Amino acid sequence: MSGTEADAPPPAATVAAVAAPGSAASASRSSGGSAGLAALLADVPGPAGGEQLGDAIARLKVEQDAVRANRKRVTKELKNAQKRKQRVKNRAKQLSDTDLVSVLQLRASEKAVVAANE
Repeated sequence: MSGTEADAPPPAATVAAVAAPGSAASASRSSGGSAGLAALLADVPGPAGGEQLGDAIARLKVEQDAVRANRKRVTKELKNAQKRKQRVKNRAKQLSDTDLVSVLQLRASEKAVVAANE
């Protein structure tokens, strides 16, 4: 560790120095370390409605599980869509020229029907 790192203030002091002038954190800096920590913790958004920490942890774990399940579902859907696209490309490679021409004619006729209905 260099000399400048050893002389640096602890991270909590850096956070207190960043607090807005006149806030509880800057006023408590002069009274002692525990009051400054309490003021900093009061600014951190906590559980709503006086929820106990154990309840908050359980709620957050359930939320985390839901997010993981959603991420897993989206990943599965993405893989399926990519596989589907690859299958369509492989089938398209096997089409003959006459097949491709007939597909283009079908598309053109469908577009004409849609345009006529509008």
